[in-house]
Amino acid sequence: MGAKAAVAALWTAAVLFAGLAALKVALYGDFTADSSAGCASEQNPGYASACEQFAPVAWFGPYWFMILVFAVVAVLFATAAVLASRGRRVVRVAMWATVLAIVLAVIPGAFDLDWRLAVAAASESDAWVAEYVRDGVPSWYGPVELAALVLAAVAAILGTEWLRRSDVGR
Repeated sequence: MGAKAAVAALWTAAVLFAGLAALKVALYGDFTADSSAGCASEQNPGYASACEQFAPVAWFGPYWFMILVFAVVAVLFATAAVLASRGRRVVRVAMWATVLAIVLAVIPGAFDLDWRLAVAAASESDAWVAEYVRDGVPSWYGPVELAALVLAAVAAILGTEWLRRSDVGR
């Protein structure tokens, strides 16, 4: 495969990561509504003290971290694609973007580490709220996120390898 295929693969990865970031931002309203409802719920074992001070950081932090990672990785792949289409040497940029994407987005997303971290880092009542928020996520989101992450990782790996083999990548 040549440089054009590599550029197309890098653009595919960029668009998928940008789409995931946009999707998480679009779901943020439901996320905050569920967070507020969970904090105020009398079913919460410690609802009187739930969500005090910095406790919501346990589930808001990982959520925003993933949005940031998706956005940064999308920009890195788009930059690599633009530079490669202009004939510049971008194998290192593409390789670093691929490694960052796999380590900071694909692995945590595939193993649901952001939610596991939210529950593990919280008190009992805040862990209950984190689970409540998790139950409010649409059922289609998990499979869509996983499919997009896997496709983006495959596109990134192929794009980087094709760049490495082409004259543009050197």
